[in-house]
This record gives sequence, structure tokens and C-alpha cells, in this order.
Amino acid sequence: EEALAVFERKASGDAEIRRVDSNQVQQEQLERSIDKIKSRQQKRVALNKQENPITEATDKEFRAALKLRRNFFIQTPVYVICFLTTLTLCFVSILYPARWESSIVNLAPTIRQADQRHYLILTCIHLARELVLNDGLTRLNQVQLASALQWHLDKARLSDSAIRLGGDLGITIGADTHSPNHNRIMYEYGCPWLEGEECVVLTRPSLAGKGLFPLLVEFFTTVDTILERYSPKGFAYSEEFLAPNNPAALYNFDVVACNTTINDAMQFDRDMGFLLECFEGDLHIGLQYLQEVFLTQKDTILEQLHFENRLLFGVYVSQIAVIFYLWLFRTSMHLLNDQAKRVKKFVDMLPVHLLNKAQIELIVDFFASHSLGAGQAKEAWHENAENSGKGASASLDLAGDAKAHSTDSLPVPDKKPAIEDLVRESRGDDQPVPSPVPVTPTPWTLQMLRMGAPSRKKQAA
Repeated sequence: EEALAVFERKASGDAEIRRVDSNQVQQEQLERSIDKIKSRQQKRVALNKQENPITEATDKEFRAALKLRRNFFIQTPVYVICFLTTLTLCFVSILYPARWESSIVNLAPTIRQADQRHYLILTCIHLARELVLNDGLTRLNQVQLASALQWHLDKARLSDSAIRLGGDLGITIGADTHSPNHNRIMYEYGCPWLEGEECVVLTRPSLAGKGLFPLLVEFFTTVDTILERYSPKGFAYSEEFLAPNNPAALYNFDVVACNTTINDAMQFDRDMGFLLECFEGDLHIGLQYLQEVFLTQKDTILEQLHFENRLLFGVYVSQIAVIFYLWLFRTSMHLLNDQAKRVKKFVDMLPVHLLNKAQIELIVDFFASHSLGAGQAKEAWHENAENSGKGASASLDLAGDAKAHSTDSLPVPDKKPAIEDLVRESRGDDQPVPSPVPVTPTPWTLQMLRMGAPSRKKQAA
């Protein structure tokens, strides 16, 4: 038993060695076959160049004919134009809406200063009234009130100038340049802020209906008059009112009560009457209306910006879908399907039932790729050896298996006739054979080829 076991191990080892040697021999034969095919192809190319030289004129004519027959959607200029169009729309969809950037950046400080101007004017009216009364209710003395009024008046003038003319307080372009609605309210006759009501200025009847700007100028002039009339003698501007140094001064007043006498007399003062009327009159309403104008302008610009952005982006996406998918991609696929139908029609017309085994193999090789994987080549080689006596069917099965995978090696039986030799035998001459166009066969092509091909005995009968 031990001797038998040793013998079996030795026999299996020898079989494995023979199998490895056989595989190496087959691989070497396969490589030699590939080298022979490449050598024959090179000789054929050289012979074609020698026997059928191509002149420069013929080459130009041939290229011109091919160029005319090329479809437009596979030409380079078409794709260059499409990509340039796509790139242009991409930049336009970004840069065209960006033109509103300067307007948005300019409107932000304009809206802020419009609110500030309105607040400063109302504050000036309050401080002017307190300066005239000087009754201690504001916890500011007369010098502090005058200084505060002067400070707020200067700020109001600066804010108004920046809004109308620009160039200050972060406003680049004034409303006089870019806002027709602002100019209509500010400079034209009438009172648009009253929405159809009559313009009435009781203390300044001559200013009624002349626009908002004359009222604003008259307001600043009147505040200057009040400041000059009611400021203490030897008044010098001081910013003590912004941060009092002595908190005890806030309570250092002899009388803290409303001065009804001056309050009643103030009602008959023409200048103070005009200021008090502006607190709730046309100037106040007109400034509020201007604030709404700027806010409406901002909303309009943002809506226009979003609309243009969405529209251009939609055009950009639609252009890509239409040009690259519907026009180029689908047209190319239709062309490929049409070419496939032509090849199928051509193969259907081949008289395979009249061909012998060698001719069928020639047709299969014409539509086959010239490369196979090593594993697939080995399987096809063994299958060919097993089915060597089964006629045309075995040869076609070998061809069908060989066409399933395409790599860098090709199984060629030692006694299989070369394609060039078969063609020369059929033609009866030694002219060089043109290179076949490599077309990968489909399963229905090989199946159709397998259905025909009678044996040589049937053909002889």
C-alpha cells in the first residue's frame, strides 16, 4: 500500500509537470502565431505601398471626399462652437445680473441715511422747542441745548447732501442721479406724498405745492434763526452734552416744570410755528415717503436680479440639454443604430449556405477583433482540438467563443490557412490583399453563420 501510494503521488506529479509543459508549449505556439500574423500584416502594408502608391493629389482628393461625407455633428468646429456657446452663457448668467451690484451697494447707505435724516430733523425740532422753553425738563442747560441743536443740524445737512448729491457717508451716487421718483418728490411742483390732497403749509403759504426741497431748505434756515435768537450770549459750541462730566449737574436746576407762559407765546411765533408744523406736517410725511421710495427701489432691483438670474440659468441648462443631448448625443446614437442596421442587412445577404468551412472562417475573421485573452485563447484551443472532426459547426463555435472577449493574443491552429492565402486562391493571383475592417461580431451574426456552411461532402454531392 505504501508503494502504491508513492507510485500515485509520483504519477500525479508527472502529470502536473506534463500539464505545465503542455501549457508552456501552447503559449509559445500562440506567441509564434501572433508574431507570424504581425509579420504578414507588415509585409502586406509594405507591398500595398509598393504596388499601389498614393500620390499627394489622390490623398488630398480622398480626404476632401471624406470631409464632405462626414456628418456635421462629428466635426470638431461644431463642438468648439457648442462649447464656446456654453461657456459664454455661463459667464453671461453670472456677469449680467452682477451689473446691479453697484446699485445695491449704493442703496444700502442711502436707505440708512434717509432714516437718519428723518430722525435728525425730528430731533432738531424737539431741541429747538426745548431751547426756547429752557425749563429744565430735558436736564440740559441752555449751552448744552444749543450745542446739541447745532450738532444735530450739521448732521442733518450732511446727511441730506449725501443722499441727494452722493460722495459722502458711503453713498457713491446721489439720488438726484439715479432716482426719478426722488427727483419728482423733491423738486417738482405738487405734493405726491399726500396722495391727491391739497398742499397746505399754514405758517409758510408760499411754499405750498412747490415740492419737498424748498420745505427742507426753509427748515434748515429756520433752525439757524432759532439757534441764533435763543442761544446764550457768548455761546461757544461744546460737546459736553454727549457725555456730561458732572452727573450732579443733571439735577442742578432751580425749576423743573413746563414754562406755560413761553409755551403759549411760542404758538404765535412764526418760526417756531413752522418748526412745530413740520413735526407732523408735509416735511415729516414727505421724508417718510422718500424712505418708502428707496425701499421700493431696493425691492425692485432685488426682484429684477433674481428674475434675471433664474432666467439665464434656465437658458444655460436648457441649452446644454438641447445642444449636447437632443442634438449631438441623440443624433450620434441614431447614426450608430443606422450603421448597425446596415451591417446586419449586409450579413443577412451573405450566402453562407453555399460556403465551405474555410470561407466561413474567413468571414468570421473579417468581422472579428484580432485579439483574445490568454485564458479564452487556451479554452478555444482545447475546444478546437476536441471538435476537429465535426465540420463547419466546430469551427464556427470556436470563432464564436473567440469573439466574446477581446485582448492581446489570438489562437491560431498550426494547419489553419491564412486569410491572405484563401483570398489569393479564390482570386487566382498574387495581388496584395487589403486589410479587412475589424468589426466585432454580435451573437446573432455568429449564430446566423453557424446555421449554414454545408460540409465538403454535401457540396461535392
